[in-house]
Amino acid sequence: MEKIASHKNQIQWALRFVTGFLVAALCLFFVTLDSAFAEKEPYRVAYIQGDPYVNYAGNLSGLITGLSNLGMVDEIKDWGFIEGSDDARLIWAWLKKHSSEDIEFDQEEFYSLITMTDEEKTELLRHLTEDQPVDLILVMGTAAAKFVQQAETQCDIMVMSVTNAYQAGIVEDIDYSGIENIWAHMSPNRYYNQLNVFQTIFPFQALGIVYEDSETGRNEISYIDIRKFAADKGIALVEVAVNADQKEDGADRYEEKMMQAYQQLASQVDAVYMTNSGFRTTNRIPEYLEPFRGKGVPVFSQTGKNDVKYGATMTIYRYSFQEIGDFCADRFLRIKDGESPGSLDQRFDESQTICFNLAAAEEAGIQLPFKVLLSSDTIYTKIGGDQ
Repeated sequence: MEKIASHKNQIQWALRFVTGFLVAALCLFFVTLDSAFAEKEPYRVAYIQGDPYVNYAGNLSGLITGLSNLGMVDEIKDWGFIEGSDDARLIWAWLKKHSSEDIEFDQEEFYSLITMTDEEKTELLRHLTEDQPVDLILVMGTAAAKFVQQAETQCDIMVMSVTNAYQAGIVEDIDYSGIENIWAHMSPNRYYNQLNVFQTIFPFQALGIVYEDSETGRNEISYIDIRKFAADKGIALVEVAVNADQKEDGADRYEEKMMQAYQQLASQVDAVYMTNSGFRTTNRIPEYLEPFRGKGVPVFSQTGKNDVKYGATMTIYRYSFQEIGDFCADRFLRIKDGESPGSLDQRFDESQTICFNLAAAEEAGIQLPFKVLLSSDTIYTKIGGDQ
């Protein structure tokens, strides 16, 4: 009888074990099933730029077109953005209804620092540090990148449209950022090579530059590369560092200071490098360049063909924003999928082409080399007009 009772107890224990196991398995099944059908949180993205600028909007348009090619954004059409516009907000608003369900380009997380008060900037830094509001921050320009550096945010960061992120101290190396949550596009020899081509076409001995006299001002023009080029080639570099601050001076006074600086160069140089400095109003470029008319002084634009359209002699510029857009879209997707920004290669050199303005050259008293004209992609025949 004792053996029978023992056997019965063993059977009861086994049944309780199996029942418990089945209940646990069912609970796990339903939890997993519930998780599978639970709504997944979208990958949230913010945007910060220093100011409205054609290259910032252009880089954003290239990135979004690249994401469209990867199926993460709708086909690009009817978005109202045209090449040459500085209105990145227009693109951001379009994204509200045209991105995939698992990406949210947060409409409340779009910032243009130039329009913000000091109090608003302080609050933004607190917001980024304490609230961690998004998964990824798209940052356009050196000034914005330096600003975001002040936030101790764990959000991933992609920095685009910077002159040289390494020289500016945004990243610790050229090929990889050295910072786990930061990635920045690098094209380290771009402006040195640009100057080299300018000097080959128009051999000059005294090159003039104007820039804002601040750390940001020097970073934005790739000052180190300009100085290195001049030293390597034995060229006199005539510098006018302007004591100007757009917020303190106001936009109009700031531009007046920059124009006065260009006037100082007119009698001292045989070429001018119109740098990425000064928050230029496009249709006022002829005023900047008035001092060089008829003096045989070519004006080279650092920033692109918009300057040439409005009066600079020539530039070497990216053919389109699509190449850089595709490159950055690949990095965007890899970061979204969990790769560390600091583990991704940053170096990418875009295809470059030449742009001239025949009317600007004529006004300056310059003869453009015929062979070089044949190799150019864009030639403007009047100042402020179409090709």
